[in-house]
Amino acid sequence: MHLAAAAGMGAAEVGGEVLMEALAALMPGVDWAPVAESTQQAEREGTLESWLVAGTLVDPLARLRAAGEEEMTAARSVARILNLVGFLYVMHGLLMPDNPFLARLRARIDESGFALVVSQLVPQMASPSGVPHALAMCLSPEIAVVAALLEELIDEQAGAGQGLLSLPGAEEGGAGAFKQTWIDRLHELRDRGLDSVGEGGGPGSAVTAVPEP
Repeated sequence: MHLAAAAGMGAAEVGGEVLMEALAALMPGVDWAPVAESTQQAEREGTLESWLVAGTLVDPLARLRAAGEEEMTAARSVARILNLVGFLYVMHGLLMPDNPFLARLRARIDESGFALVVSQLVPQMASPSGVPHALAMCLSPEIAVVAALLEELIDEQAGAGQGLLSLPGAEEGGAGAFKQTWIDRLHELRDRGLDSVGEGGGPGSAVTAVPEP
């Protein structure tokens, strides 16, 4: 709510302290103390609004321009990892088949405190206007640590000779079999829903009785 208020009313209206509380709640794993100190100084000097507009928090291009080649290479690697695990994390909510590895991956994301960040990276990376924001975020050492922990889990799974999308007890493996299982599950739920509506016979029923002429 604080973050929404800051976005709608302006940080100068809600105050720097409220804005910092919102950001800390959004990304609890980040050390916001240095940013909070700069915010307080800008607030005392009456320059908070211009300080924000100048790009300290909201201008990703300024941060990207200041980054070196090695930093940008590392940020792209972090973004690639988080985009992959973010997709797997989000798709679980869309009935994607599950396996022990994916469950462990989600648990580690939740434990990191960056679940919201990882989830929101997916739509950012899919949009040209969102890529600079995602890359600027991935320059953060804290985000890089999270990516390293998740990559370690992926490497462990690959090292065990098991794919990321393997299904326990499945006769066939690979992405194709995983996708087909997902599609079959969606079709099963759809058919079950249609059968339930048809048996109900109420408004919107799939089966409508037509009177004899």
